[in-house]
Amino acid sequence: RRQAERLIAAGVVRVNGSAEAARVNANVGPDDVVTVHDRPLQLDAARKLAGSVFLCYKLRNELVTYSDPQGRPTLFDRIEAMGLPKNLIAVGRLDFKSEGLILLTTDGRFARELEHPDGGFVRTYRARLERGAFTDRAAQRLAAGVAVDGERFRPILVKALQRE
Repeated sequence: RRQAERLIAAGVVRVNGSAEAARVNANVGPDDVVTVHDRPLQLDAARKLAGSVFLCYKLRNELVTYSDPQGRPTLFDRIEAMGLPKNLIAVGRLDFKSEGLILLTTDGRFARELEHPDGGFVRTYRARLERGAFTDRAAQRLAAGVAVDGERFRPILVKALQRE
């Protein structure tokens, strides 16, 4: 990114022939021609993936992040090894010990609409407890909203599907 900013500042990047139009955070559409040192960028692959959505199964003991300073495995390491685009955005998160489907997209606006509470999307999760019991009291606490590590979470409706 910093190298791109240097090239833009040096005036060697042009959008539709204009160095003035080539600025950091400029909106460039699929019909615009972007050149660097008078050579057009090849955007065909990016255009094909614009707005793409993927489902990926997140493994247990895998982080949903681009890198981990502790060296733990990440979903994005695995995605890159599969040959999927590097610019995918995860919609939501799953805990390190959790596994399940996660939605990935190349469309940041779409991801924000799905994630933001004002979007009004109802999320449904299915969870299995490995130990302990899920009680009516626990369901009532979740329905009232809970705080975890000082962060307050909105109320959620919980229904036990099966009790053993």
